[in-house]
Amino acid sequence: MEFPQLPPELVERQQRERPSPCVRLSRELPPRPESWTPPEIELAGPRQRIPEVDEYMRKSIQDFAWQIDCVSRHGVENVSLGLYLSLSPDWYASSQSLVEPFGGKAIPDETDAAHWWAMPAVSDPADALELEAPRTLGPQIEKAVHLIEYMRDSVEGAYPVGGFVLTGPLDTASYVMGFQSLMEAIYEHPEAVEHVCSIVTDFLLFFIPVLLRASDPEITGEGISSAGCYLCCETRAVLSDAVVAQFEVPYLKRIRDAFGSLHIHSCGNWVQHMGRLARERYADSIDFGHPECDFKQVASIVEGAVSVSPTTNVANSDYQMTPEEWYADVFRGIRDDSEVSLTVPWGDVKAFNSAYQRVEREAGVALPLRNLGLLRVHEQMVSEAMACRR
Repeated sequence: MEFPQLPPELVERQQRERPSPCVRLSRELPPRPESWTPPEIELAGPRQRIPEVDEYMRKSIQDFAWQIDCVSRHGVENVSLGLYLSLSPDWYASSQSLVEPFGGKAIPDETDAAHWWAMPAVSDPADALELEAPRTLGPQIEKAVHLIEYMRDSVEGAYPVGGFVLTGPLDTASYVMGFQSLMEAIYEHPEAVEHVCSIVTDFLLFFIPVLLRASDPEITGEGISSAGCYLCCETRAVLSDAVVAQFEVPYLKRIRDAFGSLHIHSCGNWVQHMGRLARERYADSIDFGHPECDFKQVASIVEGAVSVSPTTNVANSDYQMTPEEWYADVFRGIRDDSEVSLTVPWGDVKAFNSAYQRVEREAGVALPLRNLGLLRVHEQMVSEAMACRR
């Protein structure tokens, strides 16, 4: 059984030369022309089927086929497509499920099926000190692992499967202890917080390889140690650098050492942590919402020490910026030594190019952008798709 894949020669060219910034086209597609017929998708794997998951996989794979068709016809290079399957937040308890192995509960929101609440395992710091690192997963995590294995087998390993939202040690500790109890304990019972962050880290070091093997059973030993890891570290946005240095950084270093590299994400403004990040390099790459966390300021602090990925979701909705204004603002902050990754929705390609030309006229674009150039072929692809649609 064959599933749509990029042509090998295009993959080889992409791997051979990928300048900074790396541009990744998002899974938002240019509209399919009415004349384009999606392929019939026959899934493999278990006989006991899950219709909701099957429908998602078929639609995703048809989207992959359309992306591959666009890219193959135009010979696009230096761009990464979103050819992967991921868990839907409707199917499991997201990161809140991480509280269950510690004795807490993940409770679904009554009005939003995609949102869950973590009911703490303990609230008393004295009880927190009695907790141990679990060696079992809990029902929601087991469900997520089963779904990853189900999707993997259904496509015979043709695409990576991910989407489990992993929170970092301090964020997971807030699930285990409750957010307010954690904030109070940081100042009144720091030993309890350090203990919980330590056993959470032990659990993550146990659980992450389980996730990796569920997606790809061939990953063992050395493969796990070079796979890298992505963590959501949201709590840091409301904490000082000194607090994060004590209660988060040492545990992130353990995880990075175990998995070879580490990417962290946080919403909010966490520029106060960029200096230590640049000095100690406890993560290899980061993403954040610009301008809430100002990209120009971040770029000037990290100075190429880590790869940065500013995202638009916060900017365009909360800050009333057009896509062109957002890209121009980011481009002004890119330096010659910047390591930048940008995810560009297909619908933003024209705005990307307009912003590039605007900044080039103002003072010239930095070297990484100059090496990349305009996304002319991508804009042509979108125009062609729109014309076929009409």
